[in-house]
Amino acid sequence: MAKRVVLAYSGGLDTSVAVRWMIEELGVEVVALAVDVGQASDDWDVVRDRARAAGAVDAIVVDARKEFAEDFVLPALKANAMYEGRYPLVSALSRPVIVKHLVEAARKSGAQAVAHGCTGKGNDQVRFEVSTRALAPDLEVIAPVRGWGMTREDSIHYAYDHGIPIQATKEKVYSIDDNLWGRAIECGEMEDPWAVPPQGVWLLTQPTETEPRDVEIGFEQGMPVSIDGERLGMLEVIEKLNTIVGSYGWGRIDMVENRRVGIKSRETYECPAALALIMAHKDLEVDLPRARPRPGEGAHRAPLRRAHLRRPLVQPPEGGVRLLRRQEPGVRHRRGPAAALARVVRGHRSALRDQPLRLRAGHLRRGRLVPPRGLRRFRPAVGPRHRDVVGPAGLQAAEGLSRVSDPRAEGATEGNTLWHGRFADGPSEALLAYTVSLPYDQRLAPDDLAGSRAHVRGLVRGGILDGDEAAAVLGALDTVEEELAEGRFHFLPSDEDIHTAVERRVTELAPAGGKIHTGRSRNDQVATDLRLYTKRALGQVAAAVLGLQDVLRARAVEADQAYLPGYTHLQRAQPVLLAHHLLAHAWALARDVDRLLATRDRADVSPLGAGALAGSSLPLDPSGTAADLGFAAVFDNSLDAVSDRDFVAESLFDLALLGIHLSRMGEEVCLWASDEFGFLKLDDAWSTGSSMMPQKKNPDIAELARGKSGRLIGHLTGLLTTLKGLPLTYNRDLQEDKEPLFDAVDQVLLALEAMSGLLATSRFATDVMATAADSPYAVATDLAELLVERGLPFREAHAVVGEIVRTALDGGGAMVDLVAAHPQLGPEAAALLAPGVSVTRRTTRGGAGPAAVAEQLVRFDARLDADRARVHGS
Repeated sequence: MAKRVVLAYSGGLDTSVAVRWMIEELGVEVVALAVDVGQASDDWDVVRDRARAAGAVDAIVVDARKEFAEDFVLPALKANAMYEGRYPLVSALSRPVIVKHLVEAARKSGAQAVAHGCTGKGNDQVRFEVSTRALAPDLEVIAPVRGWGMTREDSIHYAYDHGIPIQATKEKVYSIDDNLWGRAIECGEMEDPWAVPPQGVWLLTQPTETEPRDVEIGFEQGMPVSIDGERLGMLEVIEKLNTIVGSYGWGRIDMVENRRVGIKSRETYECPAALALIMAHKDLEVDLPRARPRPGEGAHRAPLRRAHLRRPLVQPPEGGVRLLRRQEPGVRHRRGPAAALARVVRGHRSALRDQPLRLRAGHLRRGRLVPPRGLRRFRPAVGPRHRDVVGPAGLQAAEGLSRVSDPRAEGATEGNTLWHGRFADGPSEALLAYTVSLPYDQRLAPDDLAGSRAHVRGLVRGGILDGDEAAAVLGALDTVEEELAEGRFHFLPSDEDIHTAVERRVTELAPAGGKIHTGRSRNDQVATDLRLYTKRALGQVAAAVLGLQDVLRARAVEADQAYLPGYTHLQRAQPVLLAHHLLAHAWALARDVDRLLATRDRADVSPLGAGALAGSSLPLDPSGTAADLGFAAVFDNSLDAVSDRDFVAESLFDLALLGIHLSRMGEEVCLWASDEFGFLKLDDAWSTGSSMMPQKKNPDIAELARGKSGRLIGHLTGLLTTLKGLPLTYNRDLQEDKEPLFDAVDQVLLALEAMSGLLATSRFATDVMATAADSPYAVATDLAELLVERGLPFREAHAVVGEIVRTALDGGGAMVDLVAAHPQLGPEAAALLAPGVSVTRRTTRGGAGPAAVAEQLVRFDARLDADRARVHGS
């Protein structure tokens, strides 16, 4: 244990309590280190005094503002870095510079460890710990807040009881983390995403200006060097822009943050300078002498659009646009078209690298705020979550599905297929009945809506839709989303699939909807929707696998030193710890997680823009729609893009192999729960009975896990058979890719949930296991290895022990007596036959003994943490 610890000290409640807690609970000296990265409200003298009052032997404050601005913020600005393309890096940028000084302070003070005040709920714990390991792998990292188990109220009482001066109260519940680049505010009433943040939380974006103002930012080699002609350093540029831009109340972001580690949470940001600089820097790049962004660069407007600003006043300009002004300070109604659109003022492209921004006052919303755009899409999935058989028969009966209209119903229209113009007569009923995919592809509705929104915005960028038309179509898509979510959407017999149905309804609501299919084919539309679904579904499955792994790990820890026979050929072989056996299944599942995430990565390619097969002659930018939809890459070949279903086949393989692993676990549960084994007792809630034999308790979950693996293998085999003979490009055969994928995902999610419950509640009969493992014959290998240690070749040792076993089985005496009397073995060897001794001798890495299993648990925990970070980074 370390004797001296350097704590990353913020002066807040948690780190102040952490100082005293580590002194009392860990018996260490604590050095408090506060790093100034531009926190707006900290009085560093007060921070020092508070640390010393909490018991710190020293309190150090480092001014790292200039270093932070130039070495960390500037590279992020040059990369236009937006977290998940949605908001500027605030806390994420400051943590590495804090850790740098934390490590330096540890070296100077002779500390053996560093500590941080992060909870286990978010990303910061990873940032602190990974950065520390990278810079100083020899230093121990302590996370007291994550482990002490105190609530916020407990921490407040602890501080009062120990005389630690704090500002936190039960009423002051906001958590604020700030630096030069912005402020992140969470907790309290703002955990409700519909609640309006109170004015008291805002500091940088208080509206005081009423007159419009032009701000000119000068750049040199991508670095901002002046404001309105005044030369400034990076630090001064940020500070001045925070003041200027913030005085118009601009720079707020309100959203639900997708944390890489832990829970999602509602987060409110103030980033006036960061948003303004990123916007200007991206416009600078657009003004460079090239016609279009580089492949993969994405649309220049995408980062701020995906930031889901509640009320952006200054929008990122298009290429060549010099200023943006609003016609009026109107706002967008959450269920209607835009009340006010931006009017662009165009000018010639300037050779100077000065980017003007027009700021206007009066844009703050009065009263209730419009929820972030993304929150309106948090809807239940269209269609039932769990459906055992996918097909037309279950369509109208399935709870939650939108209704299929009778064409004779009031208000219904006959509708047309997307290809009706080529034919004189409508399709036959038999053709529609055979080719329709609507009964099962309804679950792609959220993805189709997302893809359609991105395509509409791409049509605007290409000059094919104007602002009024785009607003009307996007409003219609919002209406369709609400109708689907609330079960009010009426499908017509002519709606072949969800894509046809959505486009037909949008066109009914907005005549401009007739342009929505411009430059798009159902071929690239379907491929895009299916990739979006697959990415999301694989993440859900991987998260569910982690849940089952958590159960196996918990049961392994609970099992402690319990042991049972290990089997080969279903014959008792050698004793192993029960924990070792459970972790074997957990490691197999870890490979499943890795495969699922790797497949998700390979599916992360946008086919939108490939058209029917050859792309388009229209001025569309596939990179822009890809960035808008969050894809990591764009297709390279349009023929391949519309015909590629490798990602579906890979997904089905991953799900089938996962199903096989669940089947193997199920088989063991069936065996262990039988009277012949007696190793496992099933919980009543997770087992079934017999309709005829009252004494029965059946492991139906385990049996179905075993049985459904054949269904999953069949889905994979069926799709591969479908794909093997298809010429390029799209063929209607590819319609057969969805049902097997949807069903495989559903079945695996059900199986993971059921197996998790089964294993979490079952009781292991460890006494029965131990009795079975304590057979003297299970120690035969140990006896042979003991002879090897005494110098006998293993082949000869094997023969010696084999002869003893044969004699015992033939009734020539008890094995323990035969071993004790044998001249090459003796009493020392006979002691190995005592109950529980043999398993303790498995000491090699990955072995079944206590020491090896303890080391294995550490490695498994690290793997779980890494996989959890990858899964929740979707």
